[in-house]
Amino acid sequence: MRRGHVLRRFHIITKEAVTAFNTDIIELPCTLIDIGEKDERFTLIFDRFDEGLTEHSVKSHGLSGIFKAVYKCRGMDCCFDIDLTIGNLYYFSYDLDTAWDIYFGRNSKAVLRSYGEPPFGSELIFAFNEIGKCTVSGHFMNSEYGFRNGISFEMAADNSVISSQIVAMKNFFDKLDEIQGNKNFY
Repeated sequence: MRRGHVLRRFHIITKEAVTAFNTDIIELPCTLIDIGEKDERFTLIFDRFDEGLTEHSVKSHGLSGIFKAVYKCRGMDCCFDIDLTIGNLYYFSYDLDTAWDIYFGRNSKAVLRSYGEPPFGSELIFAFNEIGKCTVSGHFMNSEYGFRNGISFEMAADNSVISSQIVAMKNFFDKLDEIQGNKNFY
């Protein structure tokens, strides 16, 4: 009887702690990538943390959550959950920073890819040519409906917004580091 009471108490404390993370440290939904203009726009959003996160699961496997892809173009307005992990986005943020800052003008690119089976995976590519122009292309499948539909796009991106995307992702991961206690994102 006493042991069951202790376990219930631990679960309640842990659940409250995860809820506090959502409201106090990170304002959700959190926009990480926002590319385009009013005619055509792509946005990648961290929508919410997975349900059932415990202190043990966060320490052993890191934080996890749900991402949304939003694409608006000439009367089309799509918004759905996508198959992506926090770890994939973490490494992509470094690749994008490297492609933008170090390899600028050298035909560089940064690729955000999930490890799902083709054609069910997600992919976002920022490609920079020799003169520094950026082209963003993406392919995302809708995980809410069994990967039966999705979006595919390609657009030119204004170079002035690339640094703001990198800063948004860096701030997001700094907050996750504060919650998780380390930068081991999976």
